Amino acid sequence: MRLAACACVSLVVAGCSLTGEPRFRRPIEVAGADGAAVMDAALGDGSAQPDVVIEPDGAIEDVPVSQPDVEIEPDAGVVCPSGETQCDGVCVTVTNNTTHCNGCGIGCVAPANAAPTCRSGACGFECLPGWENCNALAGDGCEARLGTDAHCARCNDRCMGTAHAPSRCNLSGVCVQSCEPGWMNCNGDWRDGCEVPLGTLANCRTCGEVCAAGTRCSAVGCVVNCPMGQTVCGATCFDTNSSPAHCGGCGMACPAPPNAAPRCAMAVCSSECLSGWGNCDMNASNGCETPTGANVMHCGRCSNPCAGAPNARPVCNAGVCGLECNRGWANCDGNPTNGCETLLTSNNNCGACGRSCSLLQICEGTTEPARCVGRTLGRDCPVLNVFSEKVQCGAACFDVRIDPAHCGSCSTSCTRSGGLEAACRDGRCAVCPMGSTRCPSTGQCCRGGIGPCLGTCVAPTIL
Repeated sequence: MRLAACACVSLVVAGCSLTGEPRFRRPIEVAGADGAAVMDAALGDGSAQPDVVIEPDGAIEDVPVSQPDVEIEPDAGVVCPSGETQCDGVCVTVTNNTTHCNGCGIGCVAPANAAPTCRSGACGFECLPGWENCNALAGDGCEARLGTDAHCARCNDRCMGTAHAPSRCNLSGVCVQSCEPGWMNCNGDWRDGCEVPLGTLANCRTCGEVCAAGTRCSAVGCVVNCPMGQTVCGATCFDTNSSPAHCGGCGMACPAPPNAAPRCAMAVCSSECLSGWGNCDMNASNGCETPTGANVMHCGRCSNPCAGAPNARPVCNAGVCGLECNRGWANCDGNPTNGCETLLTSNNNCGACGRSCSLLQICEGTTEPARCVGRTLGRDCPVLNVFSEKVQCGAACFDVRIDPAHCGSCSTSCTRSGGLEAACRDGRCAVCPMGSTRCPSTGQCCRGGIGPCLGTCVAPTIL
């Protein structure tokens, strides 16, 4: 009973006082008479109070004792060094702890842009890097940001510019001046700022860039004064309405398609075919694709075909249509409409227009070109006229110019071809046109008349 009573009283007395407030730091047991337990009732404020006596029947009675007060820590298991206080089971120095500043649970709170401090048991704050409390008011914290033109390196370190030379705070916290566009500090003295305007004849793009007479200052420097309607591009004047290199504006060059030259008209790009070329397919992407200098279908220009003529084929030379005579023929009369009308194997035009063979010669057409060669006339073959070519073949004389059995020589005999009658023309085998008959005396092919040599006669066609 005595031990139980002591334990119970110790728990009760240690937990509360008569007023309900915790006032004891450590209960002290004192042995009393008659089995009573006597407890030290020293209060937390250190005042002497009567001891509390617990009677065996549980009654509490105050009795005076002379035992001194003992100060007990809240947690009897933690003992803190001198100068430190146990808060929440941890020993702290309440003079500099921002969570327990001058007492357990007393936390320090920082204003804007600041960190809390606790010095000598008093809460305060210090500014974060880059911020300052320039107005010295704690309520708005560290309100001034450094690195600005108003507070560059420190509070009120204001960057002050001069004429046309504003001052700015750089990343290193230093005020630096620079010139406004169009101005320069030519004397190197920032006290009068940037005193020289640019864009003048004396200071065009920089200090001392002087434009010569007859020039003006532009964005690219000193340039010539352009006439009315022209624009300076680089250092030269151009009419941007007609310049292929600057069509509509400086640097706006017109493209040059294949075989074409760029053109600019009314500030609009186009192209023009080079000489000897044409855009015959009307496709601008491949330029001027067709050569016109030697093209018989596009001679000189697109869709300009060259026409042929008798005994000739069309040709195109340097963009001009012409004729090229077939072998053995020539345009001796200079008239392109009748083509190449002259056979160059006759005695009058032997190998060339107007080349005549003598009476003792015959035009040899087996060579190219034909040529006049000597002939041996039979003693019994009379020369009837300058056109007679009678040659003695065996025992008879034959005109080798028109005789199909002795055409050009005694041994050459012409035969029918395709059912057409054989003929000889100027010593070369030929045939008469359908429906015509060879005239023995002239060698021509005639029809429509009474007899073989009457009617309409034409020269036979050489094979």
